[in-house]
Amino acid sequence: GGPGGSGGSRPWVTMPDGVLRWMEAYLCNLRNGQFGISGYPTTLAGPESTAINLYPSTIGVPNVSEATTKGITVSAKALYIPEKSDELQRFYSYSIRYHLRTVEEQLAMYGEGATVTRSAQLMTRYWHITNGRGEVEEVEGPGVIGEHPHLTMEEPTYVYQSCTGVGFPPGRMKGHFKFVIGSIQEPTGEEFDAECAEFLLDIPDIIF
Repeated sequence: GGPGGSGGSRPWVTMPDGVLRWMEAYLCNLRNGQFGISGYPTTLAGPESTAINLYPSTIGVPNVSEATTKGITVSAKALYIPEKSDELQRFYSYSIRYHLRTVEEQLAMYGEGATVTRSAQLMTRYWHITNGRGEVEEVEGPGVIGEHPHLTMEEPTYVYQSCTGVGFPPGRMKGHFKFVIGSIQEPTGEEFDAECAEFLLDIPDIIF
């Protein structure tokens, strides 16, 4: 019904300061660095264009994780997408970052004389997704988004985004990425699984 009527619920009436609280939380996230600034891909806009990145940046919050295996750090961040979600399926975007540590960083982590990874290429991916009922979905396949990123000391970082759905949140997601030392065409060492530590897929208290 209209104003004063007996129709359905109207949360904006019971929470008149909702917009103000949302704006305060948004500005707080900008101020403390939780939301960063990222450049647009050149295919979407000019190389100088930038935008606010809503993927969280703080390690230690439930929807962010980080783990390092043989010199490769895998960082994961999840973001709830309300416009793609409904009561049957909650939709999440996640951002994965691979970063090959420098020689100095690897020696500091593993000790002097340790074997240093100077280049490695992604072969396959594996995901283990658990929903709020404890039901498990496993996903595996070659590469990520059709690519097999090759990390080197000259180009040590690769970032991609993908998505997943969870029928009964909160969900949790973890997995690993199989790399080979050197490259797929010219391997110079062993294959190994770079861990992606578990991160949370849930509906936040405030949606941006």
